[in-house]
Amino acid sequence: MSDIAIIGGDSMIGAALFARLSGDGRSVVATTRQPGRQDGSIFLDLGGDMAPWPALPEGGTWVLCAAMARLADCRNDEETSRRINADAVGVLADQAARAGAHLLFLSTDKVFDGMRAHREADDTPCPRSVYGQQKTDAENILRATDSLSFGVFRLTKVLAENDRLLGEWCTKLVGGEEINPFIDMVMAPVPLATAVDALVWGIDCRVRGVVQVSGPRDVRYSDVAHHIAVRDDYNLSLIKPVSAIEVGIPSVEIPPNTTLDTQRLNMDAGIHIPDAWDVIDASIPISARSL
Repeated sequence: MSDIAIIGGDSMIGAALFARLSGDGRSVVATTRQPGRQDGSIFLDLGGDMAPWPALPEGGTWVLCAAMARLADCRNDEETSRRINADAVGVLADQAARAGAHLLFLSTDKVFDGMRAHREADDTPCPRSVYGQQKTDAENILRATDSLSFGVFRLTKVLAENDRLLGEWCTKLVGGEEINPFIDMVMAPVPLATAVDALVWGIDCRVRGVVQVSGPRDVRYSDVAHHIAVRDDYNLSLIKPVSAIEVGIPSVEIPPNTTLDTQRLNMDAGIHIPDAWDVIDASIPISARSL
């Protein structure tokens, strides 16, 4: 039996965490919502019938990476997204408590309204978006589950080395097409590898309470596009910023701040998130510069 279960091995963070742990020779299994996979993954669909419950490590660590995370998807289908992001968390928490497993839950900066920068871990959640409310409800469900050992990791925007959106921008700029980054939307980017580092630390320490994983400052999407264009000598006139509100995104999904206080991550884990521009630079493959 494996010692670690990643629930949501199909997700970006879940897949990266599984690769890190298995590459280090750790005993780990992942769940998938794709039936019939032949790679040893365990089928578990948080949005469907969760009975019978699959065999997951008793007394080990379960890391819940699965979620319906796109804000628009949660807004447009509140019933399905709530079933995945909140209701299923209650079922999973009960199962983890019965199995004596330690549960690590991935949450979000969206549990706050974004009116203040660097929100502290013990600040009272004040979500505005549907997604933020569902994650807040899930955190509360965990706190209310008897005999459950758990930790919460709140993350800001996580960027992989080959980020899809930034790669699409580069492809368009190379082809002489304009791009329309949001001028009123911000991110505090975290490298995927650093997010994984934080979770590995959380697994090894069986972390309890809230740990916040955030970039040190917010940058506007339009400024990110400008930074990339200047760095790689793309035509700046092709960047045509637009307002997220003007294209129909509700104001509650456009917080002016997304940063979280990371003192615990810094002091206890010794992990520090790089500056936003360093994260952005590492998220564009070198090949994108010569497309």
